[in-house]
Amino acid sequence: MTTFRSKFLSSVFSAVLALGLAAGAGVSGTAHAAGAAEKTDKAKPADAAAAKPADAVPADAASAAAKPADAQPGAVQSGPKVTVQQHGDWLMECYDPAINNVNCQIKQRIAQKDTDRNILVMSIAFDPKAKTNVIQYVLPLDFLLTPGVSVEVGGYQTVAGVNRCAAQGCFVEGTTDDAFIKAMQEAKDGGRVVIVSRTGQKVGIAFSANGFSKAYEEMVKENNRLGEAKKS
Repeated sequence: MTTFRSKFLSSVFSAVLALGLAAGAGVSGTAHAAGAAEKTDKAKPADAAAAKPADAVPADAASAAAKPADAQPGAVQSGPKVTVQQHGDWLMECYDPAINNVNCQIKQRIAQKDTDRNILVMSIAFDPKAKTNVIQYVLPLDFLLTPGVSVEVGGYQTVAGVNRCAAQGCFVEGTTDDAFIKAMQEAKDGGRVVIVSRTGQKVGIAFSANGFSKAYEEMVKENNRLGEAKKS
């Protein structure tokens, strides 16, 4: 079993991740709210149209845009420009200007078929300065936190703790190892995130590896390009 190097991200860098909004309620033994998904057969990768670029505007940029006192008369306030590329079931989002030297991230949103409600959002960004992959999982509320969150891809398995819970869900944030990236690149189908419901039932949320290799390669390339450009 590989240990997930879980840690809180810096406030600036965590904003780059798709749903990395301002911290909410503290973490207790159970993530409280209604409606955790109990059946994985209703889960699906959301299509590109459903993954709206506007949802990915970083929290600090969005809040800065909301300050009317800083605006000049007639000026239009906005966050970074967001461009997207779809690679299979993975979406690459790039920001202009970049945030904390990171220009792009990749993500996959898993939604229930009948409600289109998020049950998993995975976001990965390569930090060219630290040479690490920062990962975030956003999971539904209403599950036991003590057992942790298991991530399984082929023969790869790791267990992570939940960092925080807010209205958007519960967040697992930290750096992931090269073994996870390799497992995703070699996976034929994908993997799953396993949580434990309040009744003690293990609930698997499947995610797809389709398009991951290309999306990851393009994301790393673009973030490295930006890092080299800043050195010159």
